[in-house]
Order: sequence, then C-alpha cells, then structure tokens
Amino acid sequence: VMPLRADLWYASAMAALQKPGWIGNREGEKDVFRRLEKAVAANPEDGFAWNRLGVVAMSVMNPPVNARGAFERAVALAPRHAPFWIDLGFERLGDNDLPGARAAFNEAGSLEPNAPIPKFSLALASARDGNAKQARTLVNEAVALQRAFGERVTASGYSDYLFGLDEAAMRKRVEAVIERTKTD
Repeated sequence: VMPLRADLWYASAMAALQKPGWIGNREGEKDVFRRLEKAVAANPEDGFAWNRLGVVAMSVMNPPVNARGAFERAVALAPRHAPFWIDLGFERLGDNDLPGARAAFNEAGSLEPNAPIPKFSLALASARDGNAKQARTLVNEAVALQRAFGERVTASGYSDYLFGLDEAAMRKRVEAVIERTKTD
C-alpha cells in the first residue's frame, strides 16, 4: 500500500533512509528522492520535507534536485527554525560560498544564541577561509556554550541537532579543516 498523504510520504522516505546501503545504490537513491518529491508535491508548504530533500541531495552524487533550492524553500517556509539555516549554511559552505554560509550560520545563531552548532559552523567557515585564529576562537565559544547549556536541554531531535557534538569532536573537525586549508 502506497501512502497518499504528504506526511505518510515523508515518513515513508524517512524509513527508506534507515535502510542500510541506500546511499551509493542508484535505485535506493531514486526511491528516496521519489518519496520525498511526492511528499513536497502533496504538501509544498512542508519545510521539513523540503529540508530533508536538500540533505539527501547533498549526500549523493548527481542528485535529481537542487539542494540549495530545497534548503531555501525550507527556510522560506520556516524562517525561525535554526536547523534549516544551518543546513543551508553547510550547503553554501560545500559550494565554497563563504559569505552565504556565514550569513546562514549567523541567522541560526540569532535564533538559537545558546546553541553551540552555529558557532561551530562559523568556526568551520573561518577555517575554510584560512583564518585559523578566528576559527579557534569560534570553536572555543561553541565549547563554552556546550558546557554552559548542553546539560540543560531536554533530549529531542531538535536539541540533539543543536547540541549533539561534543567538545572533542568540534575541536577535531575544526583543526582538520585548518590543516587541510594549509595544504590546499
């Protein structure tokens, strides 16, 4: 039985994403995109489906949809949802659009000023831009936020996204980008 409602198409896509091996498997990838595209066709006002479509598009080679367009649609539909801004920022960072990435990460930070992920994301952008000092300052700010507020948040998908990286992981990833930038 195929789902008919947008929320069922979305749930169906999320279930397909849980199957091991879908990424890199062209048929599995097409199946996930088909389900997400049906979800947004059935409810074009669903920011979560648009955002997930963007995340999946960023995860595969030669996606059939434009990740940036999907993220921009999600942000337009839910402009106060910080994770959508962060995902848009990472898409822009992936395209080496550092001003666009910073703008998106800053917007997320204005929406969730106590969350570490916007500062961490800005640290990655600074590292990518070759500014190691600023990157380390920003990752230190992210760590301080994690220490100050990480234990206070109620467990949820939203809080896991905003607070889910531990101190060592944040520092390691920023240092890796700093090192990679030195060799580029």
